[in-house]
Amino acid sequence: MPIMEVQPQCHVRPPRTRANRPEVITSRGRIIGYHEAGKEIRETSRLLGISRDTVRLWVRRYEEEGHVLTRPRPGRPRVTTPAAD
Repeated sequence: MPIMEVQPQCHVRPPRTRANRPEVITSRGRIIGYHEAGKEIRETSRLLGISRDTVRLWVRRYEEEGHVLTRPRPGRPRVTTPAAD
């Protein structure tokens, strides 16, 4: 089996929106963890310091779509490639 060389990335740009940041995705995972542990929306909201509407949104999306990732948004198409950034 050939050994693959991994090239270090010169520059890694952080996500442009708050919604795609790792800490936000992790927070959504905590919401789902509490939900699967049997916690109510009100209790999850209080424990995490997040509004009940937000907890409800992510629980519903997880149940409907099976993930807590941000949906693609409409807008102008990219002009550059991710490699060029």
